[in-house]
Amino acid sequence: MESQKLRIKIGEHEFEAEGPAEQVAAQFEAWKELVASLPKDTNGSHAPRTPSGRLPKNVTEVQTPDGFAVPWDVFEVDEKRKLVTLKVLPTGEDREAVALLLLLFGHRKTFEQQEVLATRLIEAMQVSGFKQVRVDRTLAKFVNAGLVLNSGQRKGSKYRLTNTGYARAEEEARELFARIYISEE
Repeated sequence: MESQKLRIKIGEHEFEAEGPAEQVAAQFEAWKELVASLPKDTNGSHAPRTPSGRLPKNVTEVQTPDGFAVPWDVFEVDEKRKLVTLKVLPTGEDREAVALLLLLFGHRKTFEQQEVLATRLIEAMQVSGFKQVRVDRTLAKFVNAGLVLNSGQRKGSKYRLTNTGYARAEEEARELFARIYISEE
């Protein structure tokens, strides 16, 4: 029987369990119900509860059978090609734009690349599982919102995250990570 270890911290509440997967999942469900049943703090010193099914943005790590997993585990890194791709695709209306935001974040986090060529982003999107994507049109909303900066023209276009774009991408990575690792139970 395979043993599973799970450790999560949400605000001031912590959960840690080790054992058979079914037992850990049952304990985690009981813990979630217990935390959800706690009275809300009226002075605002506690983190707000998330709606059911919605995962917290402050998940920092989850211990899996392979070791600790962190939000950056949503990326697959090809050191040889210096390419960052997504293991899991975002969902929703702007999923392609969010995927590009995450890829910019992944390149910055893993290779410390501030700017990424449009051709590199197209390749990363295709390897991740998206069909042909027009990076300029897809990221236009985030460029207009001030989350992404672009320079250059055509194939020479480069994109980089602003500070607010970096924070938004980190938040998206944490949400995607939480959706993967916490919903596996």
